[in-house]
Amino acid sequence: AKAGKSNVTTDLESSVYLNGEKVTGENDYSDFLPSLNVTYNYSDETLFRFAAAKVMRRADFSELSPAFDVNNDITGATQGSIDLEPYRATQYDLSVEHYFDEGNVISFAVFYKDVESFLSNESSCQASSSTAGQNVTQWNQVCQLDTAGVSQDNLVYSDTTDFPVDADGFNHVSELRDAGLTGIDTVKNVNGENGSVQGFEVGYQQFFTSLPGAFSGLGINANYTYADSEQPNGNPLLDISKNTYNLQVFWEYEGFSTRLAYNYRDSFLDSENEKRVENINSDGSISAEGTVYGNNYRDDRGQLDFSASWDINENVTLVGNATNLTGEPSIYLSELGGAWKYTEADRRYSFGIRAKF
Repeated sequence: AKAGKSNVTTDLESSVYLNGEKVTGENDYSDFLPSLNVTYNYSDETLFRFAAAKVMRRADFSELSPAFDVNNDITGATQGSIDLEPYRATQYDLSVEHYFDEGNVISFAVFYKDVESFLSNESSCQASSSTAGQNVTQWNQVCQLDTAGVSQDNLVYSDTTDFPVDADGFNHVSELRDAGLTGIDTVKNVNGENGSVQGFEVGYQQFFTSLPGAFSGLGINANYTYADSEQPNGNPLLDISKNTYNLQVFWEYEGFSTRLAYNYRDSFLDSENEKRVENINSDGSISAEGTVYGNNYRDDRGQLDFSASWDINENVTLVGNATNLTGEPSIYLSELGGAWKYTEADRRYSFGIRAKF
């Protein structure tokens, strides 16, 4: 058994310029992080492991900066906060591993994480009081029409009294933007309340060393993870898929190495309260309250990658990689399951040489 602890003290300071003046914010905190690892050898081939630890992870520097970062078409922005607390969790893991032959292993593990705080985000419509004729209601309505900061000039604004219509009798977001009344849909980094994650993982690895000749370099590596997470508001935690699995087939023989890997994950919560959706009543009709902010999800996705290397000698190795061989896209879904963003992800190839002296 091994037990340990660490004391982490963090002092943060961040400065921005507001109306020509430098404004500085500070935040400091301390964390006591104990850990325990226990291994029990049931036999020469089978062992049990238990681990418990408190962990923390600070936010990125970009998330800690309170600077207001506006995109090119001035419809969306992001803003961090110096007051962000780090990700904190108490985690427990229990696993069993069984080894057979040479380097082969099958494993099973269960885990639980009690998440005290985590990083999330929230959307709001930022309006400037210095804008002549500004109406906060108008700003918020047009923020909902501007989809996640992307210009949607063909969307119709409901108020035709104060703004002109086109030849077809419509007025559009572009006209409000030209009038300076579009608002800025702002995503702010905030701390989520708390949550939990529990699940299990199964792993398997085997080398086929009993095969003849070059075939003896063949092997497989596979694992599957199930993770169920929840926040007090009923949402899952950000960036956690319920089902994830990886499968690798590899070959290593006399300085040559190749690896074909497929990685898959279920859809997951990407951000909360960001994407506009219609407010639907229980009977399926559209509510008179109009659009509301809903959650943003990433659709499930699988990716196939290939890598290879050749040791020319003890000092020089040629390497090559092919990423996303099937050209799988990234698709974002609204609360109601409709796709609102589709990102192409082409195949990527890279070649290189490694040398050590």
